[in-house]
Amino acid sequence: MPLLLQKAISRGVSPIKLGRVRRRSEPRNPVDLVLSVQDRSLLRLLYRRGATQRELAGAMGISRAALRRRIRRVRHKVADPVLVGLALTWHRLGPAERRLAYLHHVADLSVAEIARRGLADGSAGPNGQGPSRTTLRRRLRRIEAKAKLAARMRQSRGEPQTQDPPSAG
Repeated sequence: MPLLLQKAISRGVSPIKLGRVRRRSEPRNPVDLVLSVQDRSLLRLLYRRGATQRELAGAMGISRAALRRRIRRVRHKVADPVLVGLALTWHRLGPAERRLAYLHHVADLSVAEIARRGLADGSAGPNGQGPSRTTLRRRLRRIEAKAKLAARMRQSRGEPQTQDPPSAG
């Protein structure tokens, strides 16, 4: 039983109530798992609420050109088969794998930066620090292989990769 669930039950929270809360908090689209809150909000405001680029740029305090670049980057993330595969396999990844995938693919940190800051979980490297860049790259390749397999399986079943939002114009 997951530790979080054990703690909640020990505090007297009903498992039925936990189930309801969990279902409400889960994202409807699995791609939402690999987008940051800011990126999801940006897409929501732009495509569902109909905000203009001028309004969004003003609210965010950035130029329209910077906003267009950010929108393009987010749209590429949504269409990336590796990220779609990560979203589909997220529940199968261990906590250390999820953290590494999140840091690299969602937070856009390089492997070198993750290693330098010691952000990855796992066994200590030769200097008593976190895992080396080579170890992190190896782990990422394994995670990405799982993600690509999930994306290929989804594609072979005829399911769309993502629901691509309309052009950011």
